[in-house]
Amino acid sequence: MTLKHTHIVYLFFLIFTFQALGQSSAQMMDKSMDLDVMPQEEVFVHFSSPLVFSGEYFHYKLYNVNTSTNQLSSLSKVAYVELVSKFKNTVFKQKVRLENGLGKGDFFVPVDLTSGSYKLLAYTQWMKNGGPNYFFQADVNIINPYRNDQPLNTSNEHKIELAANGLFKNDPSAGLELDKEKYGKRKKVQLTVRSSELSSMAGNYSVNVRKVRLVNTSLVRPTSADRRAMFKNKRNLSSNATPKYLPELRGELLIGVVRKKETNEVAKDIKVTMSIPGATPILKVVNSNKDGMFFFNIAEEYDTDTALFQVLGAEKDTYSIELLPHQSVDYSSLQFPEVSIDAAINTEILQRSVYNQIENAYFEVKPDTIKTAAPSVNFFGTTGITYDLNDFSRFKTIKETFIEIIEDAWTRKEDGKTYFVVRPLEYAAETYFEPLTIVDGLIVQDPEALLNLSSKKVQTITIVRDKYYLGAKVYQGVIFVKTIQENFHEVAGDTAIQKVPLFTAQQDKVYFSQEYGAKNESLERIPDFRNMLLWMPDLTVHAENKTVDFYTSDNSGIFEIALEGYKTDGTAVSIKKYFEVE
Repeated sequence: MTLKHTHIVYLFFLIFTFQALGQSSAQMMDKSMDLDVMPQEEVFVHFSSPLVFSGEYFHYKLYNVNTSTNQLSSLSKVAYVELVSKFKNTVFKQKVRLENGLGKGDFFVPVDLTSGSYKLLAYTQWMKNGGPNYFFQADVNIINPYRNDQPLNTSNEHKIELAANGLFKNDPSAGLELDKEKYGKRKKVQLTVRSSELSSMAGNYSVNVRKVRLVNTSLVRPTSADRRAMFKNKRNLSSNATPKYLPELRGELLIGVVRKKETNEVAKDIKVTMSIPGATPILKVVNSNKDGMFFFNIAEEYDTDTALFQVLGAEKDTYSIELLPHQSVDYSSLQFPEVSIDAAINTEILQRSVYNQIENAYFEVKPDTIKTAAPSVNFFGTTGITYDLNDFSRFKTIKETFIEIIEDAWTRKEDGKTYFVVRPLEYAAETYFEPLTIVDGLIVQDPEALLNLSSKKVQTITIVRDKYYLGAKVYQGVIFVKTIQENFHEVAGDTAIQKVPLFTAQQDKVYFSQEYGAKNESLERIPDFRNMLLWMPDLTVHAENKTVDFYTSDNSGIFEIALEGYKTDGTAVSIKKYFEVE
């Protein structure tokens, strides 16, 4: 049959980067990296509030700073954020990708948590070598108004008046400027981050605007300046013992071990592949070291929560693969302050709970948006021929498809076993090397599994005629197949393929910002009782002043603007400003 429509493409393969192919664990670490002289990192977390209700989102922005330079750190590419209860239980543990030392995330507080004291922790893998004293720690109180087991305090001695002793006076020279001090409901607020003649505000910041509680509390959200002071006399880890935890310098670091099934002994120098299926599948191959351990660095973003592992070679069924879980930190030294809820604020708690339920009911019209992961770059940058099977009369199997449609690739049999063959480029010497066969990001070691696949399940077949080197092995070309459902691993029936859940990183979001006016007339009829008017985790200020606009809600009272972050010279910045909504 003649070719009806052949696409010549530059094979971005969307897909894989074969970093660290065929390398041992020692080779995977940067040879120029000297762990003994690596500086320590300090993590600061700007979070939305030290008091949060069930049914609300807890937002945070993470800053990772090099303590030797006071600049945002480019060392670790991943950080971890945890919320721990006073019973030393993990409420949530999240992995956060860091870009130039910055990361962010959020957590919806469920209704099954009890009211009380919780601890927020944040750290990098490298910081774990210093112990809990190096971690970021902050106290967070959670109120769950939907439960009866509340730690009540019937006295009202903590109640204060808002105007008492100038509690909310603004500093005119602090770097934040408002166009007014009082606003009506659903009105625009114009906030300017202003540099002075003596001090530039150029830097990276996060801004939170929320309603201030009506009662006093000793619970204070730590600032970036507090964190800087804490680390002032901290030493680097260079004087400590050999580090136990490796820094994640290139991305997420996955560690596992390969063993012989029959004896459970560790297996050294074994090629292990990892595939992360999805719209932009990722494929990597490494060798196990003398202790049977393997290490995968994942710099790419991905949109699935499972990975596929397999051993390469004829004896693949004789090995087992185990991915080691992320090791939590030691909670034993954590201290939790006693918490009591003043009965005098029952009305405030009830009002905020009602407002939260109304806001959650209309969440679909005020959604946050998840950013789409950027496609991965191609791993060898050559040309290929792609056959879209929708352009052809489909045959029953892929075997028939290769016979009738695919040019420059076919199958042969030798000693009763089937092999794929890819024609070399013109003027290239003939070889007997097999091609690298990949389906949905998974290396296929048994050609029959692909050949017997129904052609109705396949979307495209791409043939690359260049030689390709995978570690010490040479392949004559690449056969890349993409199925319609991208689920070849589920139908392949290969028992050597192990499906393993991943501890995935937080997805990047664009947070919803309420606006009113002619362009948003549809929101005029929607209730608006936001307690938090603005969460802007990514505010970059250059030499000039920066203006941020946001809108008030139907929630009246005193609101606090909290700006946290670091100037480009490394100076920690923490500024608060207040205004009233009537």
